[in-house]
Amino acid sequence: MDLEKEYLILTIEDDRSVRESFIAYLEDAGYQVIAAENGKKGIELFLEKKPDVVLVDLRMPEIDGLEVLTEISLESPETPLIVISGT
Repeated sequence: MDLEKEYLILTIEDDRSVRESFIAYLEDAGYQVIAAENGKKGIELFLEKKPDVVLVDLRMPEIDGLEVLTEISLESPETPLIVISGT
């Protein structure tokens, strides 16, 4: 990673407290962060903002993490995807 660039990270997590923890930690580390509370919103944000990295929870209502991974991988196979799960 280029240390001079400001990286944009998208975190997709349905649990509000976990989502807010990720945001706080990543912003403290110097990253720009956008967040979605579900897979549908996460895909929309990804298509709109084109983040550099995506953190995605596996278990979410409506569109789960596996569907999000598939959609984003098809749209942008070079984007790093990091799977997170509380289970």
